[in-house]
Amino acid sequence: MEKALVANSYESLSSKLYKFQIKTFDFTTTVKLLISHYYSKNPNKAEIEDIKKLNQIIFRLYQREKSQSTNWQGPVVPLINKNNKIELANKLYFGKEYGNITTEAIYNYNKSKLVNSPKGYGIDESDFKTWNFYLKWLGVAEFPRKIQVEGTEEFAEYAMKHYNFKDPIDGQYFKDFSEFKNNLTLYSEIKVTSVDDLDLILINNSSENILSWLNSDSELLRQIDKDEESPTSKISFFLYRKINIRILQGLKFRNFLKWKLSNTAWLNTKSGVKQSPRLCTTSATIADELSPFIEKPNVDFDATIFRGNKIRRDKIDYLLNLVGVNKTISSFSTNTLYSILLKLPENDPEGKKSKVFLSGVIGKL
Repeated sequence: MEKALVANSYESLSSKLYKFQIKTFDFTTTVKLLISHYYSKNPNKAEIEDIKKLNQIIFRLYQREKSQSTNWQGPVVPLINKNNKIELANKLYFGKEYGNITTEAIYNYNKSKLVNSPKGYGIDESDFKTWNFYLKWLGVAEFPRKIQVEGTEEFAEYAMKHYNFKDPIDGQYFKDFSEFKNNLTLYSEIKVTSVDDLDLILINNSSENILSWLNSDSELLRQIDKDEESPTSKISFFLYRKINIRILQGLKFRNFLKWKLSNTAWLNTKSGVKQSPRLCTTSATIADELSPFIEKPNVDFDATIFRGNKIRRDKIDYLLNLVGVNKTISSFSTNTLYSILLKLPENDPEGKKSKVFLSGVIGKL
């Protein structure tokens, strides 16, 4: 046909065929047609074998393409999860079969979030590496995805208390948080960056799993370390006797995930309870008897997941401090200490531990 149409390349041939209304199919168009064919049938009645065949065909086409620098932008491709159920690629994560022991552990409570092994798709062992790239191209992720969620008013208050009021907020200046609060009518919208299934992750995982996840997810670790929200986040509010809504953009206030990790009881302690990191300390001068007012972390520094990810003790100590564990009693915030003092009558009605707390803590301030 190339000779008949005097075409010396595929591009030239495609151009000449177009004049005859003959459509040629490139890689993207072919993949879209395959996916459309799958969706033209009732996806609810699709069999596992249908998904295997669909992905085997697309994978072979993918292998023939020399370069796919960007992720697939077309219709989401259905895959098979570890429970042998059909799930979309942009909902799944790599597990241990793909060298990702951390996310395997993080989602151990819900295997349906993990993509099936290469063998589960009938992929030859010699193609495992390319298959891994193929799944990434489809949108399978290594770590819990960042998502935008509705923030709480509690977080908004925390963020505003720590705001640098030397800078205006959408053109409006305030001397300090007290002046801002006096002029605040209500918070209108609070949008923050969280991660997929965050609450369930913190409830269903050991301290070692969570710390390993923070260490492995470099993007998440960087955000927490900088302690600032993403550009897509915002806190909007109305002010007294002002018609227009005011908006504070994400980069200008504290990081939601760091606040959430610091204020949620997920950290194992020596007393046997799980506590919020901000109520814990690694200080050797604080007695264990101060529990439950102040707890000491109980982390297995020789845990399998730490060894598997080559995380040393000094890095674990750094991670603990990053999520809010106090190095010394003087690093506790004034608000935290006051909240402990206010709860003394309720937590220690006989006053036995209160004496230890007052002498051991207040004396060191």
